Amino acid sequence: MKKVALALFGVTLLACTSWRGPQMEAEEFPLKTGAVHIYKLDGFSDGDSMVVTTIGTRRHDDRTIYVDSVAYFNGDSLSRTTEEYHYLSNHGYYYYGDKSVGYLDDPVPMIKFSLYENRMWYLDPEDTLGAYYECTDYDTLWLEPGRYRAFCVQHNDDAVSGVVRYWYAPDVGLVKYGRSVPYGDSYAKEILDYLPGGIPDDTTGD
Repeated sequence: MKKVALALFGVTLLACTSWRGPQMEAEEFPLKTGAVHIYKLDGFSDGDSMVVTTIGTRRHDDRTIYVDSVAYFNGDSLSRTTEEYHYLSNHGYYYYGDKSVGYLDDPVPMIKFSLYENRMWYLDPEDTLGAYYECTDYDTLWLEPGRYRAFCVQHNDDAVSGVVRYWYAPDVGLVKYGRSVPYGDSYAKEILDYLPGGIPDDTTGD
């Protein structure tokens, strides 16, 4: 009986030590053609709100690139549209460049899957002393649309000695962004709405 009890204790201990808490997998990260994210902005010179629409995919280096159309608005006086390229695989979610500079030679690994608290990865996998990202927290955020359970990914911005944080919620994507620097302007972005099926057509007849 003692042997059985010890064996069960060992199995329980092993399970506890390998348990990582909540995790997000690649299939839980939304990057679907037609989906729309709407954000409010603070500190951005481009405007005070932002609409991100995933408008399609293209092939590059045997990878599927999702093309995001990003529009900034500031009342009726200013609007700007650009395109950013993102890539999603079973291993990670990558930023691949934007229309002004084209594809990056080395995509930026924004997320590594499985994503869980305390997971860390390097901007350059071969430079383990260089810049890195870390999932620092999994917590509840209360934003304008409601409650989100989100993973916080932090990146130290060596160029300005600042800190950049991204909050990702499963099945929603980026819900909050913040960039703070000791001496300079800070930036923030928070989700106002997520429309996985796109913005519905006006059926009121007006």
